[in-house]
Amino acid sequence: MTGVNEVQTVTVDATGGTWTVTFGAATSAAINFNASAASATTSMEAMSSIGTGNIVVTGGPGAAGGGTPYTLTFQGTLGYQNVAQVTTGAGSLTGGASTATPATTTAGSTGDDVYF
Repeated sequence: MTGVNEVQTVTVDATGGTWTVTFGAATSAAINFNASAASATTSMEAMSSIGTGNIVVTGGPGAAGGGTPYTLTFQGTLGYQNVAQVTTGAGSLTGGASTATPATTTAGSTGDDVYF
């Protein structure tokens, strides 16, 4: 069986401000509510608990009503495993619901699961 990379989302419902992501013991620098996926990837890769090449962010940007969620795909040394759910800090967001809501859409797996 082939392993599966963990996929999580962060839905940002705001019209201004910034949000953060915490994974493990590290928290990202402030991310603009409407940051590009590339910018969000760079912010998350800078975290000591993630590192360069271990996450790719697609989707976004944030907008009133949530728009298009950011999709976080764990890969590299964080690939093919069930990783902890990210948490978010939304205290600096404004407008909309002023939220950054995380969710896991695909749990990661090594592919070594044996079923009888």
